[in-house]
Amino acid sequence: MFLEKILIKNSPAFESVNIAPSKGLNIISGASGSGKSVFFGSLLALFGIKESNAGVIEAEIGGEIDLREYPQEEEVLVQILKKDKARYYLNEQSSSKKRFNEIFSPYIKLLTHKNSNELSSEYLLEVLDTLISSSSHHQTLREFQEGFIQLQELQNKLKTLKEEQKNLIELKEFALFEIERIEKINPKIGEYEELLAYKKRLSKKEKLQSLANEALSALEGMGSVNAFLEGAELKLEGFESIMLEARALIESECEKLNVLGESDPEEILDRLSSLNSLISRYGGIEEALARLEEQKVKLKGYESIDEDFSHIQKEIDSLDVKLQALSKSLSLERKKALEILIQELNSYAKLLLLEEIRLSLSQAPLHFLGADELGVCIKQSGVQTLSSGEYNRLRLAVLAVENKKDGGILLLDEIDANLSGEESEGVAKVLKKLSSTYQVFAISHQPHLPSYADVHFLVKKGEKKSGMIALDREGRVKEIARMISGSTLTPEALEFANKKLQI
Repeated sequence: MFLEKILIKNSPAFESVNIAPSKGLNIISGASGSGKSVFFGSLLALFGIKESNAGVIEAEIGGEIDLREYPQEEEVLVQILKKDKARYYLNEQSSSKKRFNEIFSPYIKLLTHKNSNELSSEYLLEVLDTLISSSSHHQTLREFQEGFIQLQELQNKLKTLKEEQKNLIELKEFALFEIERIEKINPKIGEYEELLAYKKRLSKKEKLQSLANEALSALEGMGSVNAFLEGAELKLEGFESIMLEARALIESECEKLNVLGESDPEEILDRLSSLNSLISRYGGIEEALARLEEQKVKLKGYESIDEDFSHIQKEIDSLDVKLQALSKSLSLERKKALEILIQELNSYAKLLLLEEIRLSLSQAPLHFLGADELGVCIKQSGVQTLSSGEYNRLRLAVLAVENKKDGGILLLDEIDANLSGEESEGVAKVLKKLSSTYQVFAISHQPHLPSYADVHFLVKKGEKKSGMIALDREGRVKEIARMISGSTLTPEALEFANKKLQI
């Protein structure tokens, strides 16, 4: 991945910047306060590292890059437009600062202060592994990593089972309680509604019986009505059959009321109360029956946890033995290659005017790369006690040894600040080497780094805002001379600059 074009508009320092950087070493210089750091901040915003500091920041990106869910095209267009708030676009699709950072972070290395992982044991082990040519070593590493991922999965399962075991007695008791409670009531679907209707009729029993007796008495009197109609030779169609049907219905209902009277009202009310308790707890009889089956399944699962626990523990123990053996094989190969890494790092340490770099390979608990821990120090000084200058120069040495085919973009903010001339020149030489695999952007205040640049950009302050241009050879000579002698360019400074560019 590399930047092909960069456009910046309406930033605190620039009205407009439009540049085409080199794929190699790009150096930015200029007087203090001209806007170099503002430009660098815009670069960081492009990758979601900092907030946008301009109205428009736009870049065309070439090379290989995984855009995740965004359209994969030959050239990638990144845009940040800012009015009230910043809006992010990737190939003209809306995105966010967070997503920019997630997508671009694998391709960006920022060397400003102690914010990196290049000096971590894991990173150094990966660099060490690249120096081992044995194919069996890399096959062993892949086999180990696959097994380690499996081990982590098993350990997570075991952890879950342990948590469940802590509460297993309570869980079992609760499941049994619910099963017994529901089974004891033994509800039937539709039973509750039937009992409610039964209860309603039971509450009306006495009144219905009284009305039935009165109705039957009234029907007895209807015989004289029928006799009268016959005597008067009057015909009322269906009258007699209606009377007979009414009597039959009333007598049938009386029989039902007599049967109803044989039921125990207390039992019906108790049954309704039991069913109602299930409905209140579970939402309905069907839900209660579903809960019953669910708890039965859970109870079986709880009873098999001990068996599962034992089985998983055996798998873990067996896998651990295998991984320990693989890690020993990895350690043996790494010990053989360690001296090569030390020699290569120290070859760059000489250029960078660092004291002797020392590495120590020791045993550690199993991790993704094996059971090794690789520590680094300069003489007796550990990483945490190094100055920022030493720390970043040591990082450069590691990156130079690693020497990836496509390293991405390397960003350095005043990497040569507070360094001596010799130290600064050593940094310049290492960065020139790194620029064969990284696209490098570096702000510099010293004359050595600009002399190795593929493109040297000058940030120059104007009356209102600054401008940024790529210098030709004559411009580079003058800018390098300015870095040496200040605003008054001395013949000695100009001669030195000319010689530096001829190297």
